[in-house]
Amino acid sequence: MIALARPAALAVVVLFAVGAAGCKSKNEGVIVGKWRVDGTEFGIAKLGVGTQASVVYEFTADKRFEVVATIRSGGVTETKTLTTGKYRLGEGYTVYLSDLTPPIDGKTSSTERIIITNNNTMSISADRPKPLLLFRVTEK
Repeated sequence: MIALARPAALAVVVLFAVGAAGCKSKNEGVIVGKWRVDGTEFGIAKLGVGTQASVVYEFTADKRFEVVATIRSGGVTETKTLTTGKYRLGEGYTVYLSDLTPPIDGKTSSTERIIITNNNTMSISADRPKPLLLFRVTEK
C-alpha cells in the first residue's frame, strides 16, 4: 500500500506544478517601464501644423500605472495626466486595471490583454477593434 502512495503523491505534486506554471503571467518582469504611443491613436494629434502629441503609459514596480499626454506646439509643452490607477497581472496576457482615476467611460476598472514582444513592443487589446501599439521608452 505504501508503494502505491508515493507514486500517487508524486503525481499530485507534478500536476500541481504543471497547473501552477500555466497560471503564470507572460508579463511578469517585462511590463515595468515607460511605453510610448503616438498621439494619433487617441485623436489628440489633430491639433494643427507643427503640433506634436505623444502619450506615455508607465507601469511601476509597486503595481501602479499612469497615462500621460504631452503636446508640443509653438515652443510650448503641455503635459496632462489622462488616468492613473493600479494594475495586477493575471494569467497569460491578462492585466487587470483598477482604481482608474478619472474613470474611463464611467468605469473604474478594466481587464486588458497586453502582449509584450522582444521586451520593447506592447500591444494592448480588449474591447478595441484594433490593438493599441506602444514602444518601450529608453532613457537617454
